[in-house]
Parts: sequence; structure tokens; C-alpha cells
Amino acid sequence: MAETVAPFADSTEQEPLADLRRALVAVPHEFDKLKAQQETHLKATKGRFNIFTVLRNAHEEAGLHTRYLHHLLNPSPIAGHDCGTLFLELFLQTLKDIPPQRHDGQSTQLQQLAEFDLAADVKVERETRIPDGQIDILIKSPWGAIAIENKIYAGEQDEQISRYARYLRREYINQGKNGILLYLTREGDQSITCGEFKDAYHRISYRSHILPWIEKCLKETYPHVNINQALQQYRNVVEQLLGNPRMEKMYMSQVKELLRSYPGIIRHINDIANARDELRKECGEIFWKQVQDKLPPTIVIKPLAGSPENCLWWSVTGQAGDIISKLEPWIAYELKNNKEFYICVPRGNFKGKEESFEKEMRTLGHEVERKGGYNAARLLPNPFSDDALSKILADKDQMNVMASECAVVIADYVEALGKAWQKTFAE
Repeated sequence: MAETVAPFADSTEQEPLADLRRALVAVPHEFDKLKAQQETHLKATKGRFNIFTVLRNAHEEAGLHTRYLHHLLNPSPIAGHDCGTLFLELFLQTLKDIPPQRHDGQSTQLQQLAEFDLAADVKVERETRIPDGQIDILIKSPWGAIAIENKIYAGEQDEQISRYARYLRREYINQGKNGILLYLTREGDQSITCGEFKDAYHRISYRSHILPWIEKCLKETYPHVNINQALQQYRNVVEQLLGNPRMEKMYMSQVKELLRSYPGIIRHINDIANARDELRKECGEIFWKQVQDKLPPTIVIKPLAGSPENCLWWSVTGQAGDIISKLEPWIAYELKNNKEFYICVPRGNFKGKEESFEKEMRTLGHEVERKGGYNAARLLPNPFSDDALSKILADKDQMNVMASECAVVIADYVEALGKAWQKTFAE
């Protein structure tokens, strides 16, 4: 495909910039065509519908992922899938086929799994209370126990992995049984709370272990339509968490062909990325000023570390601030990978009332969950994704609309925080 000369190119401008103009002239239209093809495919296949995300957020650890993983792993008839130990067996086989990583990143075969007896009395528990905390999924049998700690976005609690490792050592390993601690994250992250127990836990991931396991489950349940369709939908949720690797692979193959047709753009990719980041920063400063103008004077936005597009603090004053200051006098606003923004309440002296506090927030109409070192995180409109930034630059009114949306959410959220705090700690 020949490169078309841009009608606005200046014959006197420097050759690198003229070359960039020529390379860019048709590319946005080509990308729009690719996106339109994707949209047509999704509409034709009804690919956006997913019962899991109708009922829950795709990134909700406890309410969606831990609950469904436990459902599949549980061989009890109470689980309701009527597949017995099939999914548990396939999970253990996946751990054998794809060995987990140790803390240092080295793969390690879990040799003791060879002795796991699926015919024995196997129980799979969810959110098991132990003296050392609460384990997300606990697989128990006469062989020993496998504890799974599931983290998607939430951070670890104080000494969390260390506490679970001590529990397995005390209750199982020291009794001559097996004890395996699996730390499940999207990409197989290291634990930061393992302390002296670096060799006592194993890293598994949604990408390398859960997806391959679900694929095994899909193959084995092909004749069973209800179960198979549910597994397909759950696989789609996991892929959404990971950036839709199948769709992304198809899309990237098309993008590669597009770049092959317009090679002149490649030498300017870094310049384009740097310019985009500068535009994002400039828009961020304007955006937060617009949000501030729409907020009551009792809520003040303060940039953190001079990077308003990445993170802000809100200082809350007045009656709501008096209540919230008993927790901590700040509310944080965090950026996640230029895709998602969250309002958060920093950890404070909750005295074990986190769940009551978050439940009360939900009764006030705010769907929240724990994120990182914070509690009660809530999703906000994000003006800084590449797609949103493009729309804002093309139409300045879009920024004003998003600023209005953010201001409403912030104001409502601050009011709800005060009410939830008051009710939770008045008890």
C-alpha cells in the first residue's frame, strides 16, 4: 500500500516531520476500520454478554473469583456441578504440567502431589477462618492441605503469607502431613509478606495456571452444555483481567500488517509516545481544575508528587471531614495503568470492622472492594485512557462531561463515607 502525501504537509518543513505527516495521514482511518471490524464481530457473536460481569465486577476477588474457583474445585455434591473430583484433578494436573515458581522465580515441581489421593475424603473450603487469619481456599484431605491465597488487585495484609505458612507448618507439616501454600495473582507476583518463609510458598498465576486449567475443564465438559458455557464465560472474564489475550493476539496481527504497510511511522514511535504523555499531563491539569470547580468548598483536590494525572489526595473538611478524620484525614484517588481510576480510603484503625464498613458503603449505593493498601475502593470515570484522551482532544466538551461525572461521584462518595463511618463505629 503506497503512502499518501498529506495535503497539509509544508514543502519547507523538516524532512523527519514531513515524513511523519505522510506516514500518519491514513493510519488513523485504518485503525478505525480495525476497531469497527472488532465491534461488528462482538455484536454478531454477542461476545460482550457475560453472566459473571452482569452480577459482579470482573476484578472482584472474593465475590467472583474465589467463589467460582472454590465451586469448581469442590468435589462435594453440594457444589452442584455434579462433576465430582474432575475439576480438582485437572487443577492438580495443571500444577504438575506447569510447575509453580518459588519466591526467587525458579520453577519447582511439587513432587508431593503425586501422593494426593482423590478417592480419599477431600474437602474444599472457602474463606476458612483460622487463628492466623482467613484462607481464601483450603483443600484438605488425609494427605494434608493446599492453601490458596487469591490476589487480583488487593495488597497483602500484614505478614499474611508468613501467617499462613506458619499455620500449614504447625497444623500439617509438623504432624507428618503435606502442606502447600499457593499465592495466586494475575501474573504470578512475588509475595511481599513472606518474610522468613520465602521457600514455603509457591507462585501461580491466572495467566499461566488458571487459564490452562479452565481450558482443560472445557475439553472435559464439552458434552455438558450448561457447565461448558459457564466455563467459557469464566474464561472470558479471566481473559478480560489479563487484557483479552486471544482478541489482543488477533488485533495485534492486524496492527503489525498495518505497520508493515506504513513503515515510516515506526521510526517516530517513541516521539509519538512521549508527545502523548505530555498531552495526557496537560489535560490532567485542566481536568482536575474543572473537577475542583464543580466540587463544594469542603472537598479540596491536592496533587500528589506533582503528578496530577497519576494520583491525587482529597482533603475533606466540614462535618463529613470531621467524621472521616477519625480514620485518616485523606481520601486517595489512584490511577491503574491508564485504564481505571479509584477513590480509596487509606487503612486506619478499623479495629476489625472493615467488612462492616464496606457493607455499609454498599447499602449506600457504592459498589466497593479492597484495593492495594486501601479499603473501600470505588471506580471513577477515567479521562486518561488513550481512547478517552483521543476523544477529549477531538472534543473539549467531553472533558467537561467527564469532570462533571467525577465531581458527582466524589461528592456522593464523601457523603457516604461520613455516613458509613458514623454508623459502623457508633455500634
